[in-house]
Parts: sequence; structure tokens; C-alpha cells
Amino acid sequence: MSNNSSENSEWSSDIEGVLDNIRFNCAILNEQHKKQYFYYKSFSKYFRLPLLLLSGINSVVSIGLNNYILQKNVSLICCLLSLITGIITSIELYLGIESSMANELEASREFYLLSIDIYKTLKLNRANRSVDGGAYLESCLAKYSKLFESSNVLTKNIKDKLINIDIESNKSSLDELDQQRTGNILVELI
Repeated sequence: MSNNSSENSEWSSDIEGVLDNIRFNCAILNEQHKKQYFYYKSFSKYFRLPLLLLSGINSVVSIGLNNYILQKNVSLICCLLSLITGIITSIELYLGIESSMANELEASREFYLLSIDIYKTLKLNRANRSVDGGAYLESCLAKYSKLFESSNVLTKNIKDKLINIDIESNKSSLDELDQQRTGNILVELI
């Protein structure tokens, strides 16, 4: 036997099954993070458009109204417009919309890339895979765990293929866990 076939003998159906479950989760998480990205992107327009409008008005008022209104009133109007602009910007920063958008986009891309890498490897015949199955599984699981830890928390429950839970027998404990999570999230928001 060649050295290549002895390396590939480490592949088994259970390794492939776990890898396929990771791939499935990555595909689902890719979609969820993509939806979250577009949500934050559409939500940001409620901050960006007023900022653009108020900044434009402020620049016109500061120069254009000097001939029609006393300078102290022009200064007061500009001060109020700047205050409103600052408050809107502060709220946007407090909510972390821009950073959440960037995190969601990055998480979506990384989950997608891991998913297609696993898909590519699993579609090859075992003899054509150039990597050891156990090592590849550990590598993919480490990447998946790192991505999962660094990504934003999703509001939607997903069916996780890596955790096989009997939903009917554990429904009450899952409901209690959801209530605890909701309570913790509300406490964090307050």
C-alpha cells in the first residue's frame, strides 16, 4: 500500500457524520448571520439618514441665515442641530450598530467558508483526501468553536445537529432554559 492510502485509512463514517453535522450547522449559521447583517444594515438607515439631513441643514443655517436672522439666533439654531446630531450619533454608538454589522458579516463569511471547505472534503472519495480524518475533524471543530464563540448571539433558535436533544422529553427543561435566557437578556438590557 502507498503512504497516501495509509493516511486516508483514518477516515470513517462517524468522522464524516460529525463533519457533515458541522457543515450543516455552518450553513444554517451563515444564513442566520446574513439575515442579522441585513437587519442591522436596514436599521442603521434610521440613524444615518437623519444625521445626513441634520448635518446638511446645519451647514446651510450657519452660513445662509446670517442675512435674515440675528447671529445669536443662528448660533442657537446651529447649537441645537449639533446637539441633536450628537445625540443620534451617541445612540448609534451605544447600540453598536456598525460593529454588530461588521461582526455579523464576518461571521456569515467565515461560517460559509468553513461549510464549503467541509463540503469539498466530504465530496471527495476517501482515497483522494489529502488529510487525516481525525486531524481534519479536530481542525474543523476548533474553527467552528472559535467562530461560534466570537459571533453575536442569535435571537432565533436553530436546530443544532451537533447536539442531539429529544425535544419532546426535554420540552419543559428547554422552556425553563429559554425563560432563564430571556430573563438574563432582559437584565443585561436594563
